[in-house]
Amino acid sequence: MLLAADWARSRGVELLALTVDHGLRPESASEAQHARSLARKQGLEARMLTCRKDTLHSAIQETARTWRHDALSEACNLAGITRLLLAHTRDDQAETVLMRLQAGARWQGLAGMGVDDVSPSWPLGREIRLGRPLLSLRRRDLREWLTRRGEAWIEDPSNDNTRFTRIRLRQALHRAGDGPGQRLADLAFELGQARHTVRKACAELMPQIAEVMSWGGVRLDAGRLAKLAPLYRRGLLGLLVQAVSGSTREVGSNAVFRLEEALARSTNTTAGGIMLQVTGQSAWMVRDPGAVLGRVDHPARSTAVVTSQNETVWDGRLLHPSDECPEPLGLDYSGLVERDALAEIPGFARASLPCFRRNGRVISIPGLLGADSVDCRFLVLDRLESRLSACDPSFLSPRTSLISQA
Repeated sequence: MLLAADWARSRGVELLALTVDHGLRPESASEAQHARSLARKQGLEARMLTCRKDTLHSAIQETARTWRHDALSEACNLAGITRLLLAHTRDDQAETVLMRLQAGARWQGLAGMGVDDVSPSWPLGREIRLGRPLLSLRRRDLREWLTRRGEAWIEDPSNDNTRFTRIRLRQALHRAGDGPGQRLADLAFELGQARHTVRKACAELMPQIAEVMSWGGVRLDAGRLAKLAPLYRRGLLGLLVQAVSGSTREVGSNAVFRLEEALARSTNTTAGGIMLQVTGQSAWMVRDPGAVLGRVDHPARSTAVVTSQNETVWDGRLLHPSDECPEPLGLDYSGLVERDALAEIPGFARASLPCFRRNGRVISIPGLLGADSVDCRFLVLDRLESRLSACDPSFLSPRTSLISQA
């Protein structure tokens, strides 16, 4: 915060300081208030955010991270902010890489955190870019800098709690000296460059491979996709699955491998929250109907997240007015008079299409009919473009045309 304040004053930039109280310790509220007071002494506007107070029994740090990013995203949205600076250091990067290595992550995961990245909060953080300007600095360097300025800081006691995997690995890295931590950070940097190269190639290949439909599905050129090098094919599949499914998390490698195998064998499958239907040299990727409609052993998973006072995102992929309530079209197309609107839609994708009904009658199916009735759109294209945009610290551009759209 002090570094950002110095930088902002020299350039006439306005900053908003956000402090999160997770509510997991009795002292956390007063500590967050102290941080807010320090920010205000720097002449910054400052707000304290409070996360949910649910009782946690497992995955405390992971859940707290999710709460934190959701709270930060909500605050940024309210303030009209699209750039969020975080203070992760080289030590944090090394710990992250080591944790992921221990968990069996593939090379993309070992690329760690990016200097410029998308928010992990979806859909709340869909328009927010993260900046990590301190990723090359050691935690020790920052503390020495604070000491020279006569500044004190508060140590979170959970940073010494060996109940958490990150803390155990942090202590092991500390005992090992600077060498291992630096090598892990260097590995993340090199793999991050490789990830950037793959993403750039995917951005160039995507218009040749995928056509994003206005109703939320994607038509694939399965023949061209099969001819790509595995690295690019898997990269494209992972990006597409996350966008079509509306999933918050990146797609796991097992789901990508399953889809890759189905493409190679020209078979149909479900994985990662989507359904893949292959027909010769083409294929359809749509939201998994079972996830939206429910299965015998699993209830429907579609949810609604309010992202602003007037807008809500349904199932992680449809942006609509908060005073409207979408629901699946269903197997019997109940209330749909204009059934010709479904003529171009694959049969397996129809029942799970979202629609808006009034008095039992379908007045709108996003991307197909009733555009004047409900102002809504799918976020599949937005999701792809946010992930494919080249890493650029000044990235604030409007929507581009990286993907074909029908």
